[in-house]
Amino acid sequence: MVLSFVIHHKSFAQVQTLDLDSGWHTQSTVLANDEGKTVSSRAFATKDWHPTQPGWTILNTLIKSGVYPDYLPEGVYFMKLRLTDADDALVSDNFYWIPTEEKLTGLEKLPAITLKHTETFRVEGAETVGTVTITNPTAHLAFFVRAILQKGKEEVLPVFWSDNYFSLLPGETKTLEVRVSTEQLAGQKPVVRLEGWNLK
Repeated sequence: MVLSFVIHHKSFAQVQTLDLDSGWHTQSTVLANDEGKTVSSRAFATKDWHPTQPGWTILNTLIKSGVYPDYLPEGVYFMKLRLTDADDALVSDNFYWIPTEEKLTGLEKLPAITLKHTETFRVEGAETVGTVTITNPTAHLAFFVRAILQKGKEEVLPVFWSDNYFSLLPGETKTLEVRVSTEQLAGQKPVVRLEGWNLK
């Protein structure tokens, strides 16, 4: 589902200093059928449009306008979207964190957890290639996880990860591939370390 909205400010088309902290309205493009020139005019009436403010999300605006019930307690909510093909193979996934207010202090309340991971390495030509499988065995979210390739206690750079800076839902597993020039390892065994917002 694609949501498309248009915005209007009460001072559009006026030659003056604009107060950008207030006076904003938004409406779905399904319902706002006027041309851009009309919407941008000072005389345009935003009847039945939703008042909004800088920093508000569309969801936040619609809740405050009464379109959706405000049944969520204050905090941060998380949403994961997965796109699969006809064979149910993953095409892409996206993870969002959504605050009910204009702040993210709820992230500080995430419990500290420990992830499990396995790693195997092989040599392909001049590269060392690693397969890293990471699992969240807990009942809590693992937020903003970063995988780091090390030799001893030193981070190896540059390296090329198939993905990084990700979040794992409870019980979720993710497999990454990492590639590095074997020369960068200087004969040492590579190891993977994980860090994240709420990792122990």
